Amino acid sequence: MYLHTARLSTKELQRFAIMGDASGVSRQLGAGADVNAVLPASSGPTYTQHANPTISLFDLMGFETSALCVAAGFGHLAVVRLLLEAGADPNLADSN
Repeated sequence: MYLHTARLSTKELQRFAIMGDASGVSRQLGAGADVNAVLPASSGPTYTQHANPTISLFDLMGFETSALCVAAGFGHLAVVRLLLEAGADPNLADSN
């Protein structure tokens, strides 16, 4: 697999985790996304399409975080379970 493809899959993994899209998360894991990658929120996917209005766009900007962290933060339990089953580290710290 090309490294570039894996990086794109990892960014997409985080985007689908934010949206709560379990099938999208599963596809990106299958494409080689790094389940424990910590990506800069400001250069990653957009955070405007989430279902939890109590978490603003600004809560996520300026630090690095994992797909598991954002899925949990937005309350996407099915995605959290999927990421944990795929080997996501629940003790991985973000930069905040």
